[in-house]
Order: sequence, then structure tokens, then C-alpha cells
Amino acid sequence: AITSVPEDYDKLSRMAGTSIKSDLASREEAKNWSTIAFTGTVSDNEIQKILDATDLKTAYTLICAPDILTNADSIDKVSSADCVVLVEAQEHSLLSNISKELEALKAWNKPVLGAVIINTDTIM
Repeated sequence: AITSVPEDYDKLSRMAGTSIKSDLASREEAKNWSTIAFTGTVSDNEIQKILDATDLKTAYTLICAPDILTNADSIDKVSSADCVVLVEAQEHSLLSNISKELEALKAWNKPVLGAVIINTDTIM
């Protein structure tokens, strides 16, 4: 069993990385993609912990782009990425903000590969 509390970021990140690699390998349009942006309503430190522990950085350029709803620098970073992964926190990230993020990403034609939910208290 893997819990996704902060102490288990390494396990969570490895699982997320494996899932993302599998998803990208199965998508014809992704064969030339090289950059993945990680964004969400959590802090840049939270996102960076996920990036540091994942094994994706050997094959892809990973971008930490927190809070695209209010951070202009993050909007620029996401714009340069081929695809996006959301990083959200249980009991912190609001569904309304996640919906706004998804709407913005859709408007920018950025494929969303999925979401990593941190600080959960359940067993996955």
C-alpha cells in the first residue's frame, strides 16, 4: 500500500512518473513531446518535491509552474510545455480553482495527462 503523505513523495512520484511515461508512450501525438509542466494550486516547493523524486527528468524537461491562475511566470512556463500534469492537495485545492485551471489549459490547447493528489490520508 502506498500513502501519499509527504513522507511518501518518493513512492508517489515514482508511481506518477511510471504512469506518465506509459501514457506518453501510448499516444501517437506525444512521440515528439519533450517538455512536461507540473502545475496546480499548491506551492512551488510541493511541486518541486514531486519533480525531484520522479524519474521523468532523464527523458523529459520538467517545468515547475505553480498557480497558473495568478502567476504570470507560470503561464509562460506552461505555454512552452507540450503537456501538463496537475498537482493538487487534498483539503487544500478547491474544486472551483481546479476547474478554472482545466478551462485555462483547454483554452491554451495543453493536453492534461492527469493529476497527482498530495497530502491524502487514504491508502491507494
